Amino acid sequence: MASKSVSEQQHFHSLMLLSSDMLTIIGETTIILPADFNPKRPNYWEGPSIRHIGKWYYLVYPATDITGLNYAMSLFPDKGFSHKGPIHSSSDIGLNGRKLMNAAYPMGNSHGGMVCVKGQWYIFDHRRTGNMNWTAIWSQAAAPSFAMGNGILGACSFEDAEERRVRLLKEAGFNFSYDSNGKEISRTSMTTAGKETRLQIIPEKLSLRPNSQDLCYVNIDLVGTDGVTKSTEDVPITATVSGAGSLLALGSAKPNMGECFFADTHTTYYGKALAVIRTGNECGKIHIKASAPNLEDQFIELEVRE
Repeated sequence: MASKSVSEQQHFHSLMLLSSDMLTIIGETTIILPADFNPKRPNYWEGPSIRHIGKWYYLVYPATDITGLNYAMSLFPDKGFSHKGPIHSSSDIGLNGRKLMNAAYPMGNSHGGMVCVKGQWYIFDHRRTGNMNWTAIWSQAAAPSFAMGNGILGACSFEDAEERRVRLLKEAGFNFSYDSNGKEISRTSMTTAGKETRLQIIPEKLSLRPNSQDLCYVNIDLVGTDGVTKSTEDVPITATVSGAGSLLALGSAKPNMGECFFADTHTTYYGKALAVIRTGNECGKIHIKASAPNLEDQFIELEVRE
């Protein structure tokens, strides 16, 4: 098959129907919202979020013009979506006459969705506050409110003071996030991982139900002695599961990994891997071991109970 450039690739939002076991695909893949990569049109790009509000289904997604989030509406969850326009510009395009040439923030990918808090609808999003050098990208949270009338969403904006943006960029090594009222909600910094590498296992929960359906996502990281993930190291990780559960899948976020998710060994990506554990029908303990070449094995136990 001949390769295609980014501008020639077809991007689309698709739907697959699963059987009751949540594994088996029923029927063919359905394309919900086809699009092509054209930066001059707000076509579908990636990262959709869908909400069912009243009789309408709202599909929010970052558009190919990389100016922010757009949305489409349909009376059905699997067909008939019609593009309605932008809902939030991560670069404040359109606010106070602002255009592409004087965007408030660098344009780039943007992912978000809608949520209702105490009767008020908000669009949660993120945007870049640094340049396109991957060592200097800042991701800032945004949660502006918007109005809804007769099913149609009102476009919203989220513009901080220019002084704050300049200050953030000068605070080398720090990342600040603010809510819609300008209140700081988080502050993080970069820390170099300790020299010695070890495995770390952190499950999302310790107790599961014996119904053959309950899942536990287990993070397996390569970390330094200080617990900081070593994002520059990658090794094959083997997950061994016994007892009242089984290994459903093991993988990483690498898009072109060339490895099978259903095998018990998978290579980490930026120092991270994820195991999915599935319960059986009986109560008891699930024993999980993570191992990697030249690293000490790590063990955890999960409990399966009524």
